[in-house]
Amino acid sequence: MFDCGEGTTRQLIICNNVSPRNLRHIFITHLHSDHYFGVPNMLYFLSSQDCDFDKTIHLYGPLGIKKYIRNALGSTHNSQKMMANLIIKELVGPRTSKEHVQSYMKHLPRKLPFENSKDNIKDLIYRDESMSCYNVTTIGNNVIQAAEIDHLRAFCVGYVIKEEDRRGAINAELLQSKYNLKPGKEYGLLKSGQDIVLDDANKTIIRSSEVCEPTVEGKKLVILGDTSNPYNISGIARNCDMLVHESTFEDEMKDECISRGHSTPTMAARFARDVNAKKLIITHFSNRYKDTQKLLGQARRTFNNTEAANDFDLFDV
Repeated sequence: MFDCGEGTTRQLIICNNVSPRNLRHIFITHLHSDHYFGVPNMLYFLSSQDCDFDKTIHLYGPLGIKKYIRNALGSTHNSQKMMANLIIKELVGPRTSKEHVQSYMKHLPRKLPFENSKDNIKDLIYRDESMSCYNVTTIGNNVIQAAEIDHLRAFCVGYVIKEEDRRGAINAELLQSKYNLKPGKEYGLLKSGQDIVLDDANKTIIRSSEVCEPTVEGKKLVILGDTSNPYNISGIARNCDMLVHESTFEDEMKDECISRGHSTPTMAARFARDVNAKKLIITHFSNRYKDTQKLLGQARRTFNNTEAANDFDLFDV
């Protein structure tokens, strides 16, 4: 889950497309109330879903999210009944001083009864300066990174979920019929991309490219927080299969939109074009719009493969 404003738990309950029992990771883009005030209620709800003490919920967000969660849940007796384990990891903004971090860690509220986080500066997530991004975590065969994007004075990030590339299937029938090579360690070497030399009179060389299908490139999904300028994430967002980008106001309100830290449809579409995205999903519309057709039309003038997200929509990456 990416961001969790008030009402998210209710929406998740009535949504027929996903099961809340499968939710284990929550990622927060920035600490503006409409993006994270729903986390405490969500955590309490998740802990009540057929859970046991082996269930762990991971929460990631900017420095300050841990303090908020502890204050919100530490003052209620309900926290004693929560059974799921909670681990909170915080991202440190590049302009956050060492002194501020030390003071923050020193004055953190007491750990929650069900929390397994570490209150250690070394456990914070800092930006990898060589890549200008945050290496957040790995979930299964998906690597999650983040990078800062502009949104007023807030430290705000976008997240990139990159599926690992998959090695192509090996042609076992060809190996056995042509080379009389049965399954064994040689198969693993070939599938990893290495050529091998057979222990025969001719020292026959088998090329990996001959007996293995091409590597299947993993999918890449980019989900941005609120932003008026996301270009800092371009490096890790490039060539994504899907980009989720806010589009708060119509193009005619561009100046006001930027002054509030947001983007118009054309701004979102230009970024999608510039990072060579395959598909753009626009979202985060002002409630002044009864429907999204005008916003969608403006985005499609620059980037045709655009869709507008409505509640409970599903999109294939």
